[in-house]
This record gives sequence, structure tokens and C-alpha cells, in this order.
Amino acid sequence: MERYTRKNAERSLERLMTALGKHPTKFNHSAEDVGTYYLDYNATYGGCRINEVINDGYGVAMPFGSTRCTPYEFCQRVDFALSSIKQPS
Repeated sequence: MERYTRKNAERSLERLMTALGKHPTKFNHSAEDVGTYYLDYNATYGGCRINEVINDGYGVAMPFGSTRCTPYEFCQRVDFALSSIKQPS
């Protein structure tokens, strides 16, 4: 089994943002970051989750939940979401 890392999770998030029409956070401390997503990764606290910047003070929301998961689990969840989005109705 391939070892999944933070880089794998970041690439998965990029694919998800593209599918949802979202943009990555640039952390340039301007209002243009409001509504953008970034990967909140902390191996000590369990891994990955997605944060959305909701104001110019960098307050965040967790639109996909606050539970963290390993990079492998994160990539699997994103793959599931992308396959669900692509299914015809």
C-alpha cells in the first residue's frame, strides 16, 4: 500500500476545489481570501480537515466537519465526493 502524505491530501483538496469552483487561500491577509479553502493539517491532532476563511480576520468554518483524518482517509473521502459529484442525476 502506498504511503499517503500531506502532499497527497493537498492535491486532493485542489481537485475538490476545482470541482466546486472554490479557490485556495493565499494568506495575503486581504478580503480576497474570504470564501477560500485551505488544508488544516496537524499530524499531532489527527491529520487533515478543510477550513474555509469566512472573514478578513481569518475566522474559519469547517464546511465538511471538524473531524480530522489521516491523509489516506482524506484522499479517499475526497475521491468519494468527486465521484458523487460526477454522477448523472
